[in-house]
Amino acid sequence: MASATLSPKSGDTEVTTLSLASNSATGATYLVAGRALNAPKGLEIKRLITRSGQTANDHIQLRFFTTEPNATTGKLATAQVMLDISVPKDLPVIGTAGVQALCAMLASTINNYGNNAADISPTVGSLISGLDL
Repeated sequence: MASATLSPKSGDTEVTTLSLASNSATGATYLVAGRALNAPKGLEIKRLITRSGQTANDHIQLRFFTTEPNATTGKLATAQVMLDISVPKDLPVIGTAGVQALCAMLASTINNYGNNAADISPTVGSLISGLDL
């Protein structure tokens, strides 16, 4: 069952409250309340589960997104960050801890090996500028 709200940090002290907007067997959508319909901000979670007995991987996808209107032109700009967690049907080979370790490595790299959310700026800034880490 999906949580009614999520509160991810978007800075050291800034928390964004996301409220459950829809929920199904294959995922959930969370949105920031009070935003215009043409300028949503939120999170989509999708579960892509393969049939039992197959040797493929299951996927859990997270997509954070925001749409903002340009005050001058009125055109909309959308940014998104996506994560695809691919879990093999033969999970014991890698183990839950192995998948969790990969997620931790990703979080640490994006967070520039720092201890606070402000450290994310240099790493993400480099990636956005087309540079390697």
